[in-house]
Amino acid sequence: MGTADFIVERNAQQVTLQLPEHSAERVRRLKDGLPPTVSIDPCIVECIKELWENGIETTGCCCGHRRQRAWVNVASSSYEKMYELGYELKMPELIRPGVVHGLYTFYLGRRW
Repeated sequence: MGTADFIVERNAQQVTLQLPEHSAERVRRLKDGLPPTVSIDPCIVECIKELWENGIETTGCCCGHRRQRAWVNVASSSYEKMYELGYELKMPELIRPGVVHGLYTFYLGRRW
């Protein structure tokens, strides 16, 4: 799947992307009768597509909306690969009710 193949819909606020075949989120959404798509902030679409093309399992992201640095949550299975790709770990997700454990938050933007 090439980068252009991910795009489903684009508007001023969000870009709707087709989740990659390797995505556990895609499988979950299809099982629940939902479309296999997610909406991403336009300014980080290319970063997210690059992560997907590298096999990274993302679970959420935000561009920061000019108030904070852009970030992405990844499954624990993608932690080592994110570090190898040069991404900076923000912090492990805090354990609290309703939050899936084992997620890690990385800044979008590499250390080098």
